[in-house]
Amino acid sequence: MKDAILISDITSDEFYVSGMYLSCTREKAYLSDSEFRKLGDMIERNVHLTELRLKIPFLHAPGAFYDSLANSTHIQKLHLDVTQCREDILPKLIASEDGNGVVQRLLRNPQSQLVELDLSQIDLEDHHLIALAPSLPTSKMKKFDFSRNRIKSQGLLEFIHQIPLLHSLDEIIWHNNTWEQDSDLEECGKALLHGTIESSSLTSIKDIMFQSPQKELLRHHLMANYIRQKCLRREEQPIPAGLWPLILAGVKTWAFPRYHDYGPPSQENAMYILLQSCPTILTSCKK
Repeated sequence: MKDAILISDITSDEFYVSGMYLSCTREKAYLSDSEFRKLGDMIERNVHLTELRLKIPFLHAPGAFYDSLANSTHIQKLHLDVTQCREDILPKLIASEDGNGVVQRLLRNPQSQLVELDLSQIDLEDHHLIALAPSLPTSKMKKFDFSRNRIKSQGLLEFIHQIPLLHSLDEIIWHNNTWEQDSDLEECGKALLHGTIESSSLTSIKDIMFQSPQKELLRHHLMANYIRQKCLRREEQPIPAGLWPLILAGVKTWAFPRYHDYGPPSQENAMYILLQSCPTILTSCKK
């Protein structure tokens, strides 16, 4: 991704890159209508642009700019950084009750290639995440970062209830939200455990609710998903019995790099959950 550039200096040639960080000039508190339209048009038309971070004052952006962003289905990694007037901007840029937020529209669009979404540290609140949640199951999103926001347990629960429907979601980053101080953390932990059990794709959560009574089971199910994916990537066909000693020996090697922050995992419990929840591997093991 390129370094930050000045909006006024953007040319068409600048956009024939795969990734870019776009930032407004420090001397200027806003962009003109024509600058917004120019920027939106170039983002939408350049299919080579797959990674985009926007850190600009969206306050005076015309509707055409938001439409251009929502139509930029070629973007695969998107990081939105709202610099001012977040209360007014977030419904238009992220999610609103009428479903017309840019991110909502991108997630619902079957043509969208968005797989990584970073909405960290932009003062997201429960109603934003709740409005965004119904758009998530139709997406291809693999990584979702909404850390350092103002999400409480109500918004978190609404998101957690979508997890079994998110068949591509691999990684969640949600630490430093206000739900960490909520009194009903146990309810969130129970819902998350259910969602993790029902999901076969989710392998990493940061932070994984260290205060939740379910944290050990959560760790095991996440690790089981990770190991399952490793096993199935090795063999699309049922795994021959002769390979199982190698698979069992490799569990610790596969699991530790991804889970070093959570402490030593239980190898035996992870394998038990893995075999219990993966019919393909269990069938080959019985043979």
